[in-house]
Amino acid sequence: MSTREDELLSQIEEMRKDRREVDIQWRADISDTLRAVGTKVEEIRINQQEFGEKLAVATEILTGNGTPEKGMVVRVDRVEQDHKIQSRWFWIIVPAAITGLISAVWNYFKNP
Repeated sequence: MSTREDELLSQIEEMRKDRREVDIQWRADISDTLRAVGTKVEEIRINQQEFGEKLAVATEILTGNGTPEKGMVVRVDRVEQDHKIQSRWFWIIVPAAITGLISAVWNYFKNP
């Protein structure tokens, strides 16, 4: 064999060695990435489970857990209904009281 052939074979072998090293590093990087993704997926599952438990508690509070009259939705609705009734009474009583007061003042000054 000639020196040129030896040189080319040496270069080919060096390139193969470099390629193997790159492949090994690439596989290690991919493995690390997959482990990290697996860890993140597990964290997401745990967070999703915790969120589901918290959501169940919030749903029980809002709906009353089978007894709607104890749920927040019904209680807020009752407060709103009470407010509407009080508002109606306010607009009935206040004008009547003002009218009565004006009438009393008028009668006081009209008939001294």
